Amino acid sequence: TLIIRRPHVIFSTTMSRSSTGPTNYNDLLKKTEHYDKDERYMAISDLCEALKRNAAQASSSEHGGDATSGGANSSPYVSHIDSQTERRICSAVLSLLDDSSNDVQTVAVKTLSVLLVTVQEEQVVEICDRLCTLVLDQSKSDLRDVYAIGLKTLVERVPNSMGNIVSHRLISRLIDGIHTNSTTPSAKSKGKKPPTPTSGTSVEDKNSEEIVLACLNVLTDLLTRFGATSNSITQQHEPLLNVTLSQLASPRPVVRKRAGTTIGVLATVISDTLLTRLVERILDQIDQAEGLGKSGKRKAKKAHKGGSDKRTLAASDLRSADTRSLIRTMCTVSGTVGHRLYQGHIDRIVPIFLRFCDPDDAVTGDDEDYDSDEVMADASDDMKGMSEEAAAAMQIELRESCFAGFESFVLRCPALIQPHLDQIVHSSLAYMRYDPNYSYGDEDSSDEDAIEDEDEEVEDDEEEDEYSDEDDMSDEEDDENW
Repeated sequence: TLIIRRPHVIFSTTMSRSSTGPTNYNDLLKKTEHYDKDERYMAISDLCEALKRNAAQASSSEHGGDATSGGANSSPYVSHIDSQTERRICSAVLSLLDDSSNDVQTVAVKTLSVLLVTVQEEQVVEICDRLCTLVLDQSKSDLRDVYAIGLKTLVERVPNSMGNIVSHRLISRLIDGIHTNSTTPSAKSKGKKPPTPTSGTSVEDKNSEEIVLACLNVLTDLLTRFGATSNSITQQHEPLLNVTLSQLASPRPVVRKRAGTTIGVLATVISDTLLTRLVERILDQIDQAEGLGKSGKRKAKKAHKGGSDKRTLAASDLRSADTRSLIRTMCTVSGTVGHRLYQGHIDRIVPIFLRFCDPDDAVTGDDEDYDSDEVMADASDDMKGMSEEAAAAMQIELRESCFAGFESFVLRCPALIQPHLDQIVHSSLAYMRYDPNYSYGDEDSSDEDAIEDEDEEVEDDEEEDEYSDEDDMSDEEDDENW
């Protein structure tokens, strides 16, 4: 094989031969183990292209005629890949996911997407198990992103006929992966040992967070594609609901946000009974949070007065969850399945949301009620140690989430939201008059600054006059001395 090297370009005669003749998979598989990363890169690239051609020709033969009988669309270079070669190809591609070269890893992930539609179910299951094991492995932190992309690619590209078997292999392991690596109170109470106070604790926590994020990400894709058709997933709806809700109490904002996205997808496939339980559990926790501003706090105290302290599943987790994450999740659920909510749900949600965006708290100038002490009193753990401006910005984001929820209700369930439209419109008009990007109090301060600048200019002129008089006197004295 003649290899021609140019800056950023590598050509191989193997590529040109494989495009015009039958592919020698044995040679390509040997080169995937070569010590030179350029050889490995060319080998996996050629293997990827060969698999693409083989899949395209096989599909064409199935639709246009039998390749073995010499159909019009058959090709003399379509070679059947036997099961042993398939296993060797799968092993070679999976091993290259752990390659030292990032370019080789990238092409290996692309090859997986082609391989998944060409090999038999047995090899797909093997790839699925191997990738899931690598994603959940604590010692594979450096390449976990690559493995997670490969697993997402498998979920997205696997044939529909294999959806149930893939879901069966993944769903339980992903749920266990979240439980094992979770840092929420319920996970610790179920037997997970707290981190030991060693120098490696932060690294372990980071690895656990990455595993949880990867599992939630793959679960979202799995629910999106097979959530409504796979019996394996249907049987796990309740455990899925519990584990995703528990992640809303994670100390990591990115985990809470990802969990909210997964819950939004899960809400589209679960039963009405589980959906009702989901909405009530989220609302119970939001209802315990105080509103913003003085009027919001008064309404919260009034709502809590005489109320019973309800306890729900995983309440210890949700009680420590960030209010913004709960409201964001509720907005996501209402946006996806708002038409499945009951009138009682809407009647509970709207008053709670209005507590966080009450018209009486809308500011049109300097917000006297929005002082720093009150801002920090409302702040969650994420806001501790932040500046007053950053804390205020997070409160504005909370109000924005509430208005997004109102928008989803009006669009998805207009009949149910009708009794509350007057309050929503009143609140919307009040906050439309306030632009958080404009400082209303700067005009007076700018006038004062202008007056101060004028005074400073007058003082400077007087000082210059004094200095000029002294200069004149010194000149006269010099003349007299002469």
